[in-house]
Amino acid sequence: MLSHRWSNPALYVALLLLLVLSAGVIVVNLGIFDTANIHVLPDEASATDEETDDTAPLEENSSPPIRTGPTPPATAIEPPSAKGPSITGSLHTAKRTAVADAEVSAHVAGNDRSGAMLTNTGKDGKFRVEGVDSNKEYDIKAQFQGESASAYGVIASEHIGLMLGVELFALRGSVIDEQGLPVSEFTVEVQSSTPTPIGSKIEKTFKSVEGVFSLFVTGRGTWNIAARSDTHFQKEPLILDVQAARRDITLTLTESGTLTGKLLALHDRSPVPGIRVFLAPDDGSCESLLDPLNIPLPVEIPLGGGTMGRLMEGSAPFGSTAGQVGITPSMKNVRITTTNEHGVFAFSALPPAHYGLVAVVGSTKSVERVTVIAGKNERDLVINLGAVVAISAQDATGSQVPSLNTRFLRHEQKDSDKSSGKPEQYHYQGFAADSRFRYAGIRPGFYQVEIGTPGYKTMTQMFTLVEGENFLTIQFTNQSTSLHGTISASDGRPIQQIQRITLRDSSNGNIVRTAIVSHTTHLDGSKTSTYVVEDLPAETGEYEVVAELFDPMSMPRTPYIKRYSATVAIAPGLNTHDIAIDIPCRLIVTVCDEAGAPVSGAYVIILPEVTSQDGRSTIQRRQSIQARFGKDGNIAEAELFEPGRYRLEPRADRFAGVGETVTVNVGLGTTEVTVNVSESNCVEITSVVAGSLAEQLGLVAGDKIVSYGGVPVRTHEDLRSAIAGSIEESEGAAVALGVLRDGNIRSFDVPSGKTLGITVESARQ
Repeated sequence: MLSHRWSNPALYVALLLLLVLSAGVIVVNLGIFDTANIHVLPDEASATDEETDDTAPLEENSSPPIRTGPTPPATAIEPPSAKGPSITGSLHTAKRTAVADAEVSAHVAGNDRSGAMLTNTGKDGKFRVEGVDSNKEYDIKAQFQGESASAYGVIASEHIGLMLGVELFALRGSVIDEQGLPVSEFTVEVQSSTPTPIGSKIEKTFKSVEGVFSLFVTGRGTWNIAARSDTHFQKEPLILDVQAARRDITLTLTESGTLTGKLLALHDRSPVPGIRVFLAPDDGSCESLLDPLNIPLPVEIPLGGGTMGRLMEGSAPFGSTAGQVGITPSMKNVRITTTNEHGVFAFSALPPAHYGLVAVVGSTKSVERVTVIAGKNERDLVINLGAVVAISAQDATGSQVPSLNTRFLRHEQKDSDKSSGKPEQYHYQGFAADSRFRYAGIRPGFYQVEIGTPGYKTMTQMFTLVEGENFLTIQFTNQSTSLHGTISASDGRPIQQIQRITLRDSSNGNIVRTAIVSHTTHLDGSKTSTYVVEDLPAETGEYEVVAELFDPMSMPRTPYIKRYSATVAIAPGLNTHDIAIDIPCRLIVTVCDEAGAPVSGAYVIILPEVTSQDGRSTIQRRQSIQARFGKDGNIAEAELFEPGRYRLEPRADRFAGVGETVTVNVGLGTTEVTVNVSESNCVEITSVVAGSLAEQLGLVAGDKIVSYGGVPVRTHEDLRSAIAGSIEESEGAAVALGVLRDGNIRSFDVPSGKTLGITVESARQ
């Protein structure tokens, strides 16, 4: 067992500072000021790879953003040099090439350039400006072969990444709630009113007991700035000119609301799991979505499986068929979630307003208007599922067989034997126990039902489906040539990354058939993956079976990646070929506390690490894997298709060291890693804002806060609660701040309610 412990707090502080103070995200999102559509792009150290949010909640994006241009320069805090305060940075081209021997000047912001301090970039494009005043802001300008890069409002000990042709403007301020208390965890989003060539949005997340933030925007002009947290929102964005008002910005947040409820079936009030629920503003922008009569028709696209005992929605996965549930890019702020196994849905961080709740199952739709107020809101949503169909399929001997690739074709009934008109086609499925398949959201009427099963020709029968439960029994009699099997890892473990099976003619390489893989989670929690390729040519012969992994990052090129290939001889009748895919690497990670017990509720993000030609190590966020632990702290496992170096980022509540990283070499076979973290018993100051009250009092990075006003401080939340309590009791009075430094506890008198200007993280004494 390979064991790693968090033994380097200095490295932890440095990594945390790079994370907290790195540059914001820049994307273009069709002009929608919707924070749900932000994708995080990489910092300066990994600017060539797209970075996505690996801890995404149930809610899903309603439309993907469009990335344009290069990633903006990053900012971070570096320790001051031995010569006193300094400003460090680097200069790059738009293609991320370091610029050497460029002239760099720095002068006090607002002054002329007569007293500018000069330096040059080195071979690696880096520079340092010595002798700056820690109480002043500086304007930095770099020039090279007629091109320039600038940053305005840089402070001492700040590291700035410059890019030729780009101007950076610092924005600094604080975020408070309506009672004037600082909001300790929040996200600031800035959108340009005059879009720059690089992009129109910047987003950055902060953790600060004092609610302070600092970020750089790219370009002159006016910007809309807004903040949000899990429990608060900003009513209206603040509009400011970055050249005129960039400091002492105060953003006031209002308490938001949460909305929870159950999706229930009308005919028996049973919960309906696995269905997407939409929440749209009831302000006229989403009229078609909120129109109960505007029901999109299901399409002829299989879902590719479901979960035992639960209904599945009657349309293709959202994203590829967004228009079929009434979502268009012009609809702003549509929120989406999926009902859990108990039919429960939940939305958080909602601005109080009027909304519409929408659920679509097949050809049925339910719309409920709801008014969300601050705090908790509850509202159930009842949907008429129309015809709910359970199909029991049997072979010639009467044995139960699976029903696959089922289609419902609705006809306008003329008499009991004939039909006319173009049929409506339904092609979707869910699973139920004892080999029966269950479908929902079908309009009552007269249907031609087509059902397939391995080894038999597709059966076609006519049925009249009524509202509520319908039970159909099908018996297969005519055998046909087909190929089916299971998909698993070579060691027999389940693997659910494969999405499609392609069958090619070995003689000419032509595609004969394709099939979607069905991934099933059974009632006992076990998982299986199966496929069936039906109605193959009667001729015998050899075919190539290809298992493919869907990779949306490769679009618009072919979105499928080959992971398995084998030659199979096909004979008339039923053919079986089980696919066993070699997973060369398996990584097993355990996050334990100091006593060796698994940490409850932890998870780990696994990121491939690559080395560029210049020797720099970068991570590939877009290929990240998130391995979750069970509620009791079970071991997390991940299948990796390639050996190499992987960076592990554990996450857990109330534990110091969370956010640190461990890099491991994963070879062929199984690699086991145990990461030990310690429960925090203090908070450590990770940075002090220049010129702040904390600096005046003598607080420095590395100080550990153990108490506030006599109240023990073990976590970030403890400190925030203690500060809030002291403000309520006696705002402005001196409060004793207990700080551990060099093994001794010192007391600092701080005025209650005053901003200290520090950032902290959970730590150990």
